[in-house]
Amino acid sequence: GRILWTADNLFGDIRFGGRFSPSPHDDAKAETHDGHSHTHGDEDEHVSLVVSPHSDQEFIYRASIGYAWFDHLFSTLIYTDGQIVMAEEDKGDVYLSSGFAAVLPLFDALHLRLDTQIPISARKRFDWRSTVEAHLLF
Repeated sequence: GRILWTADNLFGDIRFGGRFSPSPHDDAKAETHDGHSHTHGDEDEHVSLVVSPHSDQEFIYRASIGYAWFDHLFSTLIYTDGQIVMAEEDKGDVYLSSGFAAVLPLFDALHLRLDTQIPISARKRFDWRSTVEAHLLF
């Protein structure tokens, strides 16, 4: 589900839903408890993770608030993401993170988003992460 609101240049967003994998990651779960194996061979090897780590079943949510600057030339927002694990082995584990994003509309249907995020709960799936995204709107 999703709830959006706006008031002049201020806007907010609440999203919630579920993530369910049809094929469990039991072998990876034994290694990392986050649903994905992060090592390939040598235990000391550093591997960059391309997808967001997740368990096989979880409830996910996000709350954000933002502001559109200079007649909507660009916008900035802060947000908090959460995941509650629903899979049996780690059921009830909660992961929280907060972030800051800037969105620059390049065209009516193409927006560039720069994002950085850090965990804020004791349990974490990453130390920090930053992304650059292109959003095609239609």
